[in-house]
Amino acid sequence: GAMSADPLLGDGPDEELGVVPDGIVPLVGYREWALWREANTPPRLRSLFHPTVWPHDRTLGAVCLRPLIWHGRTGVGHKGVPDPVCECGIYAFRRPEFETLRGAKGPKARGVVKGWGRYVLGSSGWRCEFAKIVALFEDVQDPSTTYGLAKRYSVPVLSPLESFGIPPAIAS
Repeated sequence: GAMSADPLLGDGPDEELGVVPDGIVPLVGYREWALWREANTPPRLRSLFHPTVWPHDRTLGAVCLRPLIWHGRTGVGHKGVPDPVCECGIYAFRRPEFETLRGAKGPKARGVVKGWGRYVLGSSGWRCEFAKIVALFEDVQDPSTTYGLAKRYSVPVLSPLESFGIPPAIAS
């Protein structure tokens, strides 16, 4: 891949392809996305509350949206993304069992992500600077959409029971 200095793409070929850099132990988390559909293309994953579509071919890099919302101003002492004085960053829960966030509408997908770079730990999860989708949980109501997303994002599909640590052989 081409080298890029764009913070959304990362700063080299590894980040562009969604590979966790050598020597980094990533955080592992669980999240939910809205399904974003365009005419005649497979659905894509979008953040529930921001207009961020997760790329299928590279790492997602966090940007602080506060300057857009607050007309160019960041919080006092804001040093990077994410920052403890702000709400920016890529969010994930620590455990696979979590409630759908209030206000999130429409069809959704759930999966597993790896996060790295700067991070802020919270009581039920974390926010990080870079993230990559590593697996999706099968939606038993709409498995064909799950498998279409998995193909687009080049990730495996896990049984919903696997999210609770139950191997499929034991569950059946």
